[in-house]
Amino acid sequence: MLDYRLIIIAVLSTVLFFLNQYAFEGYIKNKERLASELQSTSMNLSEWELSNKPPFKYRMLFPLIVKNVSRVIPGSATSNQKFYWSYLFFSWLFFISTSCMFYLLLLKLVQFRSLAFLGVLLHLSMAPIVFAFTLPVHTREDQLGFLFLLSAIYFLYDKKYILYLVIACVGVFVRETLLLLPFLLLLFAKIPLPRKLFLSGLPLVVWLVYRWLIGTEPYDFWLGLKWNLSNPVQLVLFGFLSFSYLWTHLIFSFKGAHDQNEDLGLFSGKAVFLALGVVISTTFLFGIFNEIRLLYLAFPWVIIPCLRIIRKYQKLWLKFLKNKYVLIGSITLILGVSASSTFISDTIRNTLGDSQYGVPYGLWVIAFLLYLIPTIFSIIFYFFYQPKYTNEPIEAIKNY
Repeated sequence: MLDYRLIIIAVLSTVLFFLNQYAFEGYIKNKERLASELQSTSMNLSEWELSNKPPFKYRMLFPLIVKNVSRVIPGSATSNQKFYWSYLFFSWLFFISTSCMFYLLLLKLVQFRSLAFLGVLLHLSMAPIVFAFTLPVHTREDQLGFLFLLSAIYFLYDKKYILYLVIACVGVFVRETLLLLPFLLLLFAKIPLPRKLFLSGLPLVVWLVYRWLIGTEPYDFWLGLKWNLSNPVQLVLFGFLSFSYLWTHLIFSFKGAHDQNEDLGLFSGKAVFLALGVVISTTFLFGIFNEIRLLYLAFPWVIIPCLRIIRKYQKLWLKFLKNKYVLIGSITLILGVSASSTFISDTIRNTLGDSQYGVPYGLWVIAFLLYLIPTIFSIIFYFFYQPKYTNEPIEAIKNY
């Protein structure tokens, strides 16, 4: 029987997808914006000039799907219009598929439907998802990459290693960042060493062979590092927005936890630190922090520990959220930021001027302030409210 929560997740994801386009200045709103993102012309979107340049040319699966499907769409519409429809459709499809797949994975790991559903709601509330297609996030093939990541982890937990291997090998044609999977498998999967080496090594071999066959071109590997070092304010602002209020939950989920959650395998404490370390360091060195979809690759390793501590203190959280001072304070702050959004946007525009890349900095400052509100209340909860009502140490729940 179909879980009704999957239907709700699909509907919420669809609403959020179109809100991103029409309320949050998403680049798929029209062909002109899409052309700018793909470095094409609005009259010939399928040129997709960006996909011919390194490192984008190595991420060939998503462009291949969009281009080929656009060619077989029936009807009298122009090929340009069909390409636009194809791009919009697959962006939407992978967007909702990622949310649904995350629910299925969480259900396998946490075994409580309500908690798994909460995990997806947390996912859908994060800025890299809410503003997925708003510049400078530049979401293109990333939702497909997230879907491959979650699917591979799902098959690993089911011990369906052939399916995992297929996903991991094909995944290198989506984004090279999916090479995170073989390293996690190598270090944390409890399988014989020869099988472990084969399953973790083959995706890397496929990636290297493909790079060799397609040929390499010189490009500035350190462009991201230069940008990050030159823009410390944006680095902090967008680094925070990657997971916003979940950073607080994540930090406190490790307080007093030590190594007692080693049995969680790919989501043990060490695995979480490894995933975060790899994603943050590679983004800092080779990516750009304001493209927050890059840091968001670590979302399973952030949200799952957050779910543990939320469940640990679920009764206290419900009591805290019903507190009249919390309700009044949060509503006042949200209304205050919302009411002053026009003033904030105009001030940012007058101070910084218009972005040459079309980045709506006023919108991002408003988003930063809104995400700061639950962050502040999370800090209040863990520093003042929770210690007042319990003497138990904060620790991860082990029945996952």
